[in-house]
Amino acid sequence: MAQLIGSIVPGRTWYIIYLHNLASTEMTALLSAWWMQDPPRPGTEANDTQFPHLQWPWSTRDSAVVPLAELKAFLSTKHDRKLCAVHTFEHHDAEWAYRGLFDDSEALLHELKAKPDNALFVVTAAGPEVIQALGYYLDIAPRFFSSGAVPSSTSNHTFDYAAFHLQFMDRYEAGTYPGEFVRMARDAFVFRFGRNTLLEDRHAVTWHVTRFAMVFWTKPTGSGCLVHLDRGSNVVFDGFKRLMVQNETRAWTKFESKFGWGRTVSYMFRIVYHNWDVFLAEADSHVKMLGHAVLYEETNHDRQRELSLTLHRLCSKWTQVRHRISAAKDVARQLTTHPFFGQDGAETMESLLGKMIAGFDQQVKRIEEIDDYTKSLISMVFSLATFSDTAASIQETKVANELAASLRRVAMLTFFYLPLQVSASVFGMNVGEITLEEGALGIWRFVVLSLCLMGFTLIVWIVWSKQRIAERFWKPTR
Repeated sequence: MAQLIGSIVPGRTWYIIYLHNLASTEMTALLSAWWMQDPPRPGTEANDTQFPHLQWPWSTRDSAVVPLAELKAFLSTKHDRKLCAVHTFEHHDAEWAYRGLFDDSEALLHELKAKPDNALFVVTAAGPEVIQALGYYLDIAPRFFSSGAVPSSTSNHTFDYAAFHLQFMDRYEAGTYPGEFVRMARDAFVFRFGRNTLLEDRHAVTWHVTRFAMVFWTKPTGSGCLVHLDRGSNVVFDGFKRLMVQNETRAWTKFESKFGWGRTVSYMFRIVYHNWDVFLAEADSHVKMLGHAVLYEETNHDRQRELSLTLHRLCSKWTQVRHRISAAKDVARQLTTHPFFGQDGAETMESLLGKMIAGFDQQVKRIEEIDDYTKSLISMVFSLATFSDTAASIQETKVANELAASLRRVAMLTFFYLPLQVSASVFGMNVGEITLEEGALGIWRFVVLSLCLMGFTLIVWIVWSKQRIAERFWKPTR
């Protein structure tokens, strides 16, 4: 029997696979198979000794158990390998202090080798070598840095670490895109709230999906926390920094006084909550602008089609917004009972996150109301289009009826003039009153023939009309 064990932190087993009933020779062949081996590692043997972090994550079991194709593709990039923007905070005497920015990978590497205790690292930009150094020296599982493998929940209920990531909406200037936008290139999630109703404003505010990830750990050499912000999230970091250094004066629990992690979590959730609040306010205003266009503007078919398409696209996006807000609420609730923080820490989390959990509930209801209003506008657009088509049909019917009445009048005149024309064609000009010849037929003959023909035509028309009326009357009963 063989045992394959991987761990995220020393001393804590998190994934075990037992292979039973295999002979020793079969087990050797199995473990030597190509699909059980770690991927090829970059670098030379000298690099392995001088820079052991360059072997991360290929030297970890996590890379063999969890699919990390996205992370491995990032680590293999050639450009900006030493890109570094890592901010550090230090917790002392129940207060957080900002230490500074590491914008040089060598200086950061020296700091990580010193094994800082109870430090907070905030990553705002990092190249492949910086990610490898953080993962190796802080002993963080590779899955934490792989967007596709990090869950948006704290499902790993252990006493040694807690990790999660969240997606939320954030504003970005024109031409600036977060890393999550690049990762979601096939499913771009973008909002542009302009001053007009059909998003034609070039200076419209652009909202992109962004993300952050947090991990806390404890180990024999110390404890710490790392916050990984999305690329371009400078505004988020500035807000987080201001909250961290303000040092609220209140009676903290023993756990919070020692670590300060409760405030770290609550400040990030406060930023997420605020961003969602601003986003929902602009979304509500935008939908009301569309509603004004639907209800009060004179719209033709092209305009109605454009409004309908815009509203349908919004409905699908409101669903995604609701899922992301619900995920934030669920993670916040899970953190209040996570065993990593213990009983004392759970009380701190409950006091710091309780109001925000209720706030996320209200935001979920708010996006549902916006979604319902959007759907009602879609129904209104269809109703107005139906009314327009009905009005056009009624107008066309009126025109057709007027034309039919005109044709009926022409037909009545035809009944009068047609017999006269037949009589005229019979007699021609051979009438005594015209030719003044003796023995010519008198005009009275023409008049008599015309009256007879008119009477005959009228009788035929009456009989034909009565026959049609009778057919209409008897047809339903047959």
